[in-house]
Amino acid sequence: MPLHGVDHVGFTVRDLDRTTAWYCRHLDFEPLVRYTNSEIGAEVQVLQHADMSARLSFRRFEAGASEPFSEFRVGLDHFALRVADESDLGAWHDRLEGEGIACNRTDLPELSILVFRDPDNIQIELCTVINRDIRGVGSVDPVTGKINIKGNLSE
Repeated sequence: MPLHGVDHVGFTVRDLDRTTAWYCRHLDFEPLVRYTNSEIGAEVQVLQHADMSARLSFRRFEAGASEPFSEFRVGLDHFALRVADESDLGAWHDRLEGEGIACNRTDLPELSILVFRDPDNIQIELCTVINRDIRGVGSVDPVTGKINIKGNLSE
């Protein structure tokens, strides 16, 4: 049976209003739906973005912990969003730092990554592929971001 992509990614947050405002202001997401799920004791906010089919879902649990996110606990390490090219990555870098968000950029031969954190300390990466020929073993489709492998990698 085929899978057709990512529908949404869900995160637990400490303050649903603050998180919603931050993602809308800094990353151009828009609220889609907000509801209470009394069965699990959570308020939920789903955000959408005009340029992406996948959505973000944020939950604040009534009995939730108050410590910030840490990638050193089992579970999520970070999530990454793709941008078109280095120019867009640079524009995002300028914008986010201009809005007071600390960023760290890493440029590798194959890709560039801009790393920053949301109010709950969740690491977000904006990424773009630089080298369309991945070390001679394949290429990256510039539209879909899919890696196309050539031949047998075990040779």
